[in-house]
Amino acid sequence: RRRGLTRPLALLVALAALARFVGLSHESLWYDEAVSVFNAVAPLAEMSREVIARDVSPPLYFMVLGLWMRVFGDGEAAVRSLSALGSLIGLVLFHRVAVRLAGERVALLAAAFYAFAPFSLRFAQEARMYGLLLPLTWAAFLVLARELEEKHPRWLGLSLLHLALMYTHAFGAFVPLLSLAATLGSRGPREAVRLAIWQLPVALAFVPWALVMRE
Repeated sequence: RRRGLTRPLALLVALAALARFVGLSHESLWYDEAVSVFNAVAPLAEMSREVIARDVSPPLYFMVLGLWMRVFGDGEAAVRSLSALGSLIGLVLFHRVAVRLAGERVALLAAAFYAFAPFSLRFAQEARMYGLLLPLTWAAFLVLARELEEKHPRWLGLSLLHLALMYTHAFGAFVPLLSLAATLGSRGPREAVRLAIWQLPVALAFVPWALVMRE
């Protein structure tokens, strides 16, 4: 397998970056984006209360956005650029997953569709948690694919990614389920049970926010 960015992939990433970063400030923040900014600037001790009052999403993205805004400011382009960067990282990770599944040529074509799909571009230019959710998702699938190739998989890294996903968006909970299904199909029930055991601390660590969401 090739390592790093090939020339075609580097060109694709450059074009994808142009499509994502140009025009980030053409429109004002809409309501959900404004909520993201409001949550991000809340003091850490009060963030959970502020988030649950205006949103239904877990707080990890807002914490990351808050740190990002301290460096780059709170303008439209600044707050949206975090999602644009996350989308680019997600594109590269998606390509690496696709290479493992289908080879370099198919992966490059799939990445091109992924890069310029309207859905992908839309959420790459929005100050919401999807710009963090997607790269975490593809990172989790890439780590899963690597571990399934090992004789003795180590599930700690994947479990931490699963926890980050669940604290980013409720849809992140589907990734551990898919990982368990893939492990069961690839390595059988014994390894799937080992992975499930690793997921127990993840589930317990998510309980505090699950209780907040329940309210």
